[in-house]
Amino acid sequence: MLKNYLKIAVRTILRNKVYSFINIFGLSVGLACCFLILLFVRNELSYDSFHKNADSIYRVSLFENYSKDDQHFNSITPAILGPTLKQYFPEIKNTVRISKFSAVVKAENKSFPEKYTLADKDFFTLFNFPLLKGQPAEVLSNPNSAVLTESFAEKYFGNENPLGKTISIKLDNQPKDFIVTGIAKNVPSNSSIQFNIVIPFYNLKSMVSDKSFNNWTTIFCETYVFTKPGVTAKQMDAKMP
Repeated sequence: MLKNYLKIAVRTILRNKVYSFINIFGLSVGLACCFLILLFVRNELSYDSFHKNADSIYRVSLFENYSKDDQHFNSITPAILGPTLKQYFPEIKNTVRISKFSAVVKAENKSFPEKYTLADKDFFTLFNFPLLKGQPAEVLSNPNSAVLTESFAEKYFGNENPLGKTISIKLDNQPKDFIVTGIAKNVPSNSSIQFNIVIPFYNLKSMVSDKSFNNWTTIFCETYVFTKPGVTAKQMDAKMP
């Protein structure tokens, strides 16, 4: 029975070649588009899901209300926000601030313009970016420490062990040396936080004035909060009129 159906189908296709081609080609394109859309949606839904406590991590946004026609949310916040939230809201277990800049980075006989990230010392304990070398709670504990991704380490040090080696970064036009204390796996594409080199957030104090660092109207970093179990964003919003 099946053999007869196949014969009839082949004869029909050969008898109506143009019509059959249009139908088969259209069906193929449609299926290909469906698969591509499925892969795209799957990738979008997987963003940041690899963090162990993803459901308890939130990025804080500011609602800026300048006028009726000029209102918007901003993910860039003042540096003082993170420590203040942790101090006054017991629902918050921890906070991490992240800021990004560009500068010339030097290591041994190589130098390139690079983007680098400044983050609080708990960056690798709040977020689950795997470390190939170093301990999450320790790699950013020293103000002169630096964590590189594996591809970034290979770019500057080749096959040599980068731990303990020195890199130089221009902070506010002044070069400063950092000791490599950790190597992280390359950041996956489905992460909203991307980095190649991370140094302690403390170093921002040499780049901005104390007034700016403690000013509620000067914004230059992202603030992430890690809430205690059972605490929702809606509950936190209700406490921030």
